[in-house]
Amino acid sequence: GTPQRNIFQGKFDVVSSAYLNNAAMTGNSSTAWYLLAGPVILHAITGWTRSAPGRDHLAALRPRRRLADASEDQALYADLISPRGSAEEPPPASPPDVRSLLERLRTDGGALRGSELWQFRLLLDQAVAGVTWARKPRQLVRLPILLDGLSPLPALHRELSRALYPSGDLRDEASEDLARIRKDLRSLRDRLSSQLERTVRGLSIPSSFVTLRDGRYVVAVPGGRPRDVPGMALGYSGSGATIFVEPRDAAEANSQLSELYLEELTESERILRELTSGAHREREALGRNLDVLARLDAAQGVAAWAGATGSTLPELTEERSLRLTGARHPLL
Repeated sequence: GTPQRNIFQGKFDVVSSAYLNNAAMTGNSSTAWYLLAGPVILHAITGWTRSAPGRDHLAALRPRRRLADASEDQALYADLISPRGSAEEPPPASPPDVRSLLERLRTDGGALRGSELWQFRLLLDQAVAGVTWARKPRQLVRLPILLDGLSPLPALHRELSRALYPSGDLRDEASEDLARIRKDLRSLRDRLSSQLERTVRGLSIPSSFVTLRDGRYVVAVPGGRPRDVPGMALGYSGSGATIFVEPRDAAEANSQLSELYLEELTESERILRELTSGAHREREALGRNLDVLARLDAAQGVAAWAGATGSTLPELTEERSLRLTGARHPLL
């Protein structure tokens, strides 16, 4: 039946229509905008998007005021509906939500974390996929124009790929200095560990073992036998039953290890600052990539919803008439 009140009042812009509220036309209605562009339908379509930026772009859509704008939207939807399920279908757009990171690049002078920078690598992966797909000539109208706005940014893409793991951790290949430092760290750790394992075997104490304490290699011995390992006590276990001793002959190597850890940290911070600076230089292009991919995700959501519901695109004309053939109310 007819709702007693409009529960969506104030939530959407009212777009008056000279075609539907004309009192001279049979069946005219000043509320037809609500019936044909109900927020419930728009909310249902957003469920077919793959990303938060795409969902937000679709949810922000409002009825077009100009026929040319509506026709451009329809041409994009038609480009995506026709090849669905075929080899000609464009790659799915699911851009990571880097909006807050782009804002930080604009206002914050600090370095982003590796995991945050990796999100830009994922964004550029999709930009590359879109550009690659668009290179093949196809009989399409609006989709090539949309994808033409993508910038693959090969230099930044290459640097992010070379320097980062998907977890955001830095690869050894991120810089020659980092590779050298980590090689020295592995070598020194192996040497220290082997040295202290020999010390433990010489103690003949079953409960003794080699471990790390505050980044330094130590030998764990029973609390009543600290003198069995000449060196400095660096701490006790929670129960106090075990004491952690740094052997005297391991002190220098442990100090070298601490210095290498500090070098690794310093070089890692330098690399992250450099990668962040590269992203900052390309901030506008990254923002355009996000916008294009969000629009593509939104349009692909419309196409997917249309396919699932058996919907078709209406024919838009300049005629002041509305003809609905075999239509049904979308909410009843």
